Amino acid sequence: MTATEFLDWNPQDSDRWELTDGTPQAMAPTSPRHGAMQSEAGRLIGNHLAEARLACRVNTEPGVRPRVRASFNVRVPDLAVTCAEWNPHDRLLNEPLVVVEILSPSNKADTWANVWSYVTIPSVRELLVLHTADVRADLLRREADSTWPGNPVSLAQADAVTLQSIGSTAPLAAFYRRHDCATGHIAVRQPSHPALRNPSRKCAYCSGRWNQGGLPRTYSSKADGESAMARSRTSRASSTRPS
Repeated sequence: MTATEFLDWNPQDSDRWELTDGTPQAMAPTSPRHGAMQSEAGRLIGNHLAEARLACRVNTEPGVRPRVRASFNVRVPDLAVTCAEWNPHDRLLNEPLVVVEILSPSNKADTWANVWSYVTIPSVRELLVLHTADVRADLLRREADSTWPGNPVSLAQADAVTLQSIGSTAPLAAFYRRHDCATGHIAVRQPSHPALRNPSRKCAYCSGRWNQGGLPRTYSSKADGESAMARSRTSRASSTRPS
């Protein structure tokens, strides 16, 4: 099947599809963790584009066409940023600048195969791969001579993600803000947060307030966290009490 035939194709199901070397491939629904990371990454990048007033936009699951075997491939990354002029008649994303993929252990091979196809697109400057299994990422950035490095830069939880092509820097941990507490990842406190009921769980005790770096304030013990949250509740109650 060619890319044109694929775009005209109308499968009678609700699956998402991409075209890989002439063969349509169904894409499994995203897991809750994958979907949360996808929406969080889109929010972080989209907010930056809006605040910086850049004439760019972030797209969720757009169709992109690699340069190699372009007539037989339509790949679908999790996110992509483009600064190309908007055309409502386009069916594929033109001139992607940044591409983001979210890698789960079950789709590792397919994700990296897509990444290597994206490097053939002349407009792509940076590729970010976020891992769902732990707070970790791989970043590929095109060199000044338009070549790609031999290996990606590995980023850990304490590192920042810098996307030079759009002037964005954010803590890597911010992309994992909605992760499940049971995994030991960053999580937002809720009124009945499991961490407060089960101290054995390895999770930060969060006040619900945010530091300048975009991460929740954390406390060294459950008692400190509960005390801070009690003070916060009292303060909110006082501020809403009729005078």
